Amino acid sequence: MFTKLKSCRRSIAITLAVLLIVQTTGCAGWTAAAAPTPEALQKDPGAQYRISLKTGDILYLEQVHYRNDSIIGMPAGVDHPKETGAPRSAVASMEKQKVNAAVAIVGSLALFGIVLAALTSVGKTPPPTYTGNFSCPLVYSWDGSRWHLDSGTFGGAITPALARTDLDNLLFARPDNGLLRFRMTDEANETEHVDAFTVLAVDHPRGTDVAPDARANNTFHVIRDLRSPVSARDFAGRDALKLVRLPDASAWESAVEYRDPANGSQLRDGLDVTFVRAGLGDQLQLVVDAQNTEWASAMMGEMVSAFGSLTAKWYDTATSAAASAPMARAQHAEGFLQVSVWNGTAWRPSGEIWEAGPEVAKRQVLPIDVRGISGDTIRVRLESAPSFWQVDYIGLGPVVDAPIMVHELPTISANAPRVTDALSRLNAKDNRFLDLERNDTVSITVRETAGKLGRGMVRSYLARTSGWYQVHGRDDAAPDIATVTSLASGPHPAARLAVTRMNEAIAIAQSRSAHALPR
Repeated sequence: MFTKLKSCRRSIAITLAVLLIVQTTGCAGWTAAAAPTPEALQKDPGAQYRISLKTGDILYLEQVHYRNDSIIGMPAGVDHPKETGAPRSAVASMEKQKVNAAVAIVGSLALFGIVLAALTSVGKTPPPTYTGNFSCPLVYSWDGSRWHLDSGTFGGAITPALARTDLDNLLFARPDNGLLRFRMTDEANETEHVDAFTVLAVDHPRGTDVAPDARANNTFHVIRDLRSPVSARDFAGRDALKLVRLPDASAWESAVEYRDPANGSQLRDGLDVTFVRAGLGDQLQLVVDAQNTEWASAMMGEMVSAFGSLTAKWYDTATSAAASAPMARAQHAEGFLQVSVWNGTAWRPSGEIWEAGPEVAKRQVLPIDVRGISGDTIRVRLESAPSFWQVDYIGLGPVVDAPIMVHELPTISANAPRVTDALSRLNAKDNRFLDLERNDTVSITVRETAGKLGRGMVRSYLARTSGWYQVHGRDDAAPDIATVTSLASGPHPAARLAVTRMNEAIAIAQSRSAHALPR
C-alpha cells in the first residue's frame, strides 16, 4: 500500500524557499555524506538525511542520532511519524540535504512569506488571496485514536457541468465498535456542493491492493506485482529515479526556474520513465501516486478570479457543458497528467491521470495497451504544466483478475451546520447538495456491515463522493480582460499564465531575499 504524503505546502513552500536561490532538482538537493559523528549530529539536529540501505530501500530521516549500533531518526514528510532506523551495517550510503546559507538566515517560512508577498504584487489587477488554496472537500478518517487527512475529493470539479463522482482510498479508516467515523471539511476559499458520500468495503486477496481508475469513471482496479522504473528523467534530463521508484516520503516536482512563456517546449514538464518489459503482457496497469501542487491550485484561483465582478455571471452560465468547455479543456491539457507510451518512433497517447488536489497524494491506476510495441523495455511519459504536480511513485504491473467482494456500507448519521437533513442529502446522488462554506465540518458515521473476511482476503475502504465546488476569488474587482482573453487563445494558455506568474514571483522573491540578507 502506498503512503499518503502530507499537503504539498511543504513541497512548494520549501522548494521555493530553497530553490529560488540554489536551483536544484526536485524537492531538495542532496550531497554525499559519510556517517556523521555524534558530535556533528548534535550540532545540526534539524538536518535531513537520505539513507540508502543495502536492500535497495531508502529512508528519509530527520532528528538523526545513534542508538547502540543503529542510526535512528524520525521519518520526514509523514503524519504522526514513529521513530525508525537501521543498523549501521545495513547502510549502503548516506546523503545530507543541502541547505543554502540564505535560507538558514532568513528561514524557509519567512522566505515563503516573501514569495506570497511577491504573488500579491504581480498583475495589473489586485491578485487573489493566496493565504489558502483552492482544492476540494477534505475527508478525515478516524483510526480509533486520532484523525487523519485521508482524501481530497473530486478535485477540479469547479463548475456544475464539471461535477463528478470520485473514488479515493481511505488508508486510515478503522472500524471502532462496528462504526467508521469521518469528517468532511471545507478549509479553502470556496463553497463545496456535495451530492453524495458513500464508503465501500472491498475484500481482495492478500498480497493485492485496490485503487481507483485514473479516468474518474467511478471504478477501481486490483493491483499486484508492481515493478519500479529502472530509469526516470525529467524534461531537462535531470535524474529523478530515486524520487519516484518507491512510494515513500520523497517526490519529484518541477525545478523552480525561469522559463520562456513564448517557447512552447518550456510550457510542459514531466517525466520519461523506463520499465523492464520481461514477463509483462500487452495489457498493463500504470500506477501513479501523485498530487497537485498548491501552485496549481493557486493558478486555478487566478484563472477564475480573472473574471472579477463577472464571476457570478460566469458561474450562472457554467451550468452548461458548452460554457464550461474552455475551463475543462484547460484542466485536461494543463492540470491533468497526460500519459503516452513510446512505440519506437513516436509517443503514443495513452490517457491521463485525473486532477488529484493538493492536500494528499492519491494513487490512481491507468490501463495501458502496449500491443505492437517491441523491445526489452517500456517507456512511459507523464507531462503537464510546469510545477503543477508532485509525483511520489510510478509503477507498472499486469492486469489482475482476482476474486473480490464489494460492500456498500450504510451511512447512519451526518451532522452538518445550518441543515437538519444532511444524512438524506448525502445518501443518494440526486442533485440535493449539502453545501459547505469555509471552516464548515460535517461529522459522518458509517456502519461496518461487511462481515467477516474470507480466508486469504484483506479489506480496503474507499470513499465514493459526488459533487462540485465553487471557487471564490476577486468577486468585487474589475474583470482582468487581458488574462481572460489570453486564456482563450494560443497553445497551453493556462501553462503560459502559470509560467509568467512564476517568473514574476521568482524575480521579486530573489530581490527581496537579497535585501533581507546581512551584508
